[in-house]
Amino acid sequence: MNRWNPFAPIGSSVVELRRWLYEQRWVKTVSLAIPVISIGNITMGGTGKTPFLQWLLHELTAMGFHPGVVSRNYKTKSQNPGFVTVEPGAASRFGDEAVLLKMKNPQIPVYSGPQKWRSATVLARESKDIDVIVIDDGFQHWRLQRDFDIVLLDTSVAIKDYDWPPWGRARESLSSVKRANTVVFTKTEQSNKETQSFLEKECAFQGIVLHSRQKQGFPQWVRGQAMMSLNPLANQKALAFCGLGHPKSFLKGLKNQNLQIAEFKFFSDHFVYDQSSVKALISLFQEKNCDYLITSEKDFVKLLDWPEEGPPLYVVPLEHQLEGDLEGFRAELSRCLRKRD
Repeated sequence: MNRWNPFAPIGSSVVELRRWLYEQRWVKTVSLAIPVISIGNITMGGTGKTPFLQWLLHELTAMGFHPGVVSRNYKTKSQNPGFVTVEPGAASRFGDEAVLLKMKNPQIPVYSGPQKWRSATVLARESKDIDVIVIDDGFQHWRLQRDFDIVLLDTSVAIKDYDWPPWGRARESLSSVKRANTVVFTKTEQSNKETQSFLEKECAFQGIVLHSRQKQGFPQWVRGQAMMSLNPLANQKALAFCGLGHPKSFLKGLKNQNLQIAEFKFFSDHFVYDQSSVKALISLFQEKNCDYLITSEKDFVKLLDWPEEGPPLYVVPLEHQLEGDLEGFRAELSRCLRKRD
């Protein structure tokens, strides 16, 4: 970092003390009878965990495992773990990421709650067929013992994002990645070369390293009045909106598809859409004389009750590609998960 952050020693000390208390068993930890994988990061905000988790579920299934998923019900009021369902209003009970994962993987049990260790315990007890649990955003969740840690590092952001608050978004220092089994450099299609070099130098990670690329698929109509043209988005003006950790990344992807974005509205990460916000979006759509609205998959799961008589709503699917030592990753993952047999 280019400048000294007086808050860095405080943040680092608090994190290390918490870790030490769990390691020394001063604070009770939970160990499950089946293996646990954690996917996490060391910064606040979106690093591509959800699309990577989706990819990992496919890999685990191909390897012969039967995974279950645990996610935190962020920005919801539920105090107990729950089996995630897909229906209007589900995101307000389970969280948007949990509902999106269930929508994409209907055959896989997904549990959500305020405490990941409790949700994982209930999932292991109630879903007898699973043989591995994947924890979404679990790298700092010391209460639950894990068998395999995967850390994602976003290469598209500025270096300052890896500084401690208030100037950056760090949860832990970069040296913490040494605890991981695998490091994944994400969003390499939008890589900031300065950040990429900084991360590779500062981490000096000796384990398995992968690189992920995200690509937006062609928008799909999902709700509202259908557009009847054979190529409905050609020469049409869009109102784009999202509530993501990095909204500019979403907008850049849309522009890369040569879509005509007349207006872009962004909300806070994990934004909860209600009737008033939907009415405001439709009013803005009409005011800007747009032809359709377009949003992300994570936002769409909170708009399952979008009015059928409303304007056309499109969603952008996210495709995920991994590069690197994939065979080594699969071998190490299998070894760690099967060592309990």
